[in-house]
Amino acid sequence: MKNTVKRFISGAAGLALAAGAFLGLAVPAQAAPVTVDDATFHWQVNREAGSGAYFGGSNWLVAGELPDVHGVVGRGATVWSDEDGAKYYKAAEGNVTITRPTFDPETKTHNFDEQVPATWEFRNSQSPTDASFALRPYLASWNQVNIANGTGWVDPAAGTAEIQWTGSFSLVFYGGMTYWSVNDPKLTVQDGKGVVTARLSGYGASMQDLTKWTKLDDANNATIATLSNVVVTENGIESTIDYEGVEFDSSAYPDATPQDRSKEGWGSFPQDWVEFNIGTGQSSYWYSSGGAADPRKKAEPITINYTAQIPAEPLPECSVDGSVGADGDANICVDTEIPVQPGEEPGEDPDDPVVPPAPTGEFRWKVAENNGVVLGGSAYNEGGNVTATGELPTVTVIDTRSNSGGWSVSGVASDFTAASGTESFGAAALGWAPQANAEGIAAGVVEPNNPGLANTAQLGSSLGATGEAGVQLKAALNLNVLKDNVPKPGNYRSTLTLTTIAQ
Repeated sequence: MKNTVKRFISGAAGLALAAGAFLGLAVPAQAAPVTVDDATFHWQVNREAGSGAYFGGSNWLVAGELPDVHGVVGRGATVWSDEDGAKYYKAAEGNVTITRPTFDPETKTHNFDEQVPATWEFRNSQSPTDASFALRPYLASWNQVNIANGTGWVDPAAGTAEIQWTGSFSLVFYGGMTYWSVNDPKLTVQDGKGVVTARLSGYGASMQDLTKWTKLDDANNATIATLSNVVVTENGIESTIDYEGVEFDSSAYPDATPQDRSKEGWGSFPQDWVEFNIGTGQSSYWYSSGGAADPRKKAEPITINYTAQIPAEPLPECSVDGSVGADGDANICVDTEIPVQPGEEPGEDPDDPVVPPAPTGEFRWKVAENNGVVLGGSAYNEGGNVTATGELPTVTVIDTRSNSGGWSVSGVASDFTAASGTESFGAAALGWAPQANAEGIAAGVVEPNNPGLANTAQLGSSLGATGEAGVQLKAALNLNVLKDNVPKPGNYRSTLTLTTIAQ
């Protein structure tokens, strides 16, 4: 006889069991706004930010918010010395790093998929390791800023997001004669559009008067980038950064170089960005001005990645009535949660009255009434495996037969399959440790993956009748999905079939 017990194993819910058992595993998927805490921000800004300069060597990025390098020694805008570089040049600070792509000296091309730390020694070189490839105004190091550990939320379904990063980077031009900083950028996305804001800080300089050096007022909540065609996904933000066709309104700045809109590709960084750089002396480096450097001014894409835990597609409900029957099978549902990389009390056995035995005795068994089992506490361990624990619902075996030859209860699980049906992992990941309220009944422990419940394993057995009170069998359930077998986030289910044989 077959009796279906459903058992759910789920990340936070308690254990619930039912007669008949499915084994289900929940791996979170994404629907409503989901918190992220590992967002990364990568930006080369533009080619000019890593180009050779017409004076001072080159332009480069620095991790951190730069202090008053020139004012502390009472000088105006000057090229940094090696002593300045040793003191102020940083390729890492807090959440921020500055990297550069590797360089092939034979083809003289960069490999942007291979990033290495930027250094002061090779700041004026096309190669991050070979000074013989000196930068020229038309060449670039392609150094980029990387900011880690952004926090906030994303909603792929609604196409909205808000992520805040903590960290600063500085843009140093003309070998240090002019520089300023971008602090704590924040991304907001809505209706297919994105805006990145930040606090801007820095110092004022002038090409016409190199003695000028003043602290500028911070520009709070300044727009540093606008994004179009934004798509919010489970793993990151896809977008097009705005530059071409963006107008800079210079009407309030009569001394600023007019924007040239006559050539293909003309454009500008956001108004806030350029206005702040009116003070730094860099303004015309951030919009088309008709010069030979215009192609280098175009904004480069911003890459934003993260890991979002997605609410899983719900599994069907599982329930059983706890009925008593003769020997046969029972299925139990088990669900659990596989979290994105880094209770469990069984249903009570109701005190249902036992049908009075016939004169020759009877054999019956039941699984405690339940709505499914939940394996809780799912998490990644140090080895990268996903683990979770739970308990099998109570199985009661009643054997009053005067001629009983004994009985046994065994179980076997099927592979875990996602609600979508597209992802799965093997039942060998599930093991159990049987328990019984009488000595000599419980079977031995079956460890996950050694061999696990992909093979039939015994829960308990008896060599004779066990009386009207019955024997209660339980089992601690242990899930251990090996690192190489961990599937995508989502809900997963396996059917654990219990089979009872009366001799």
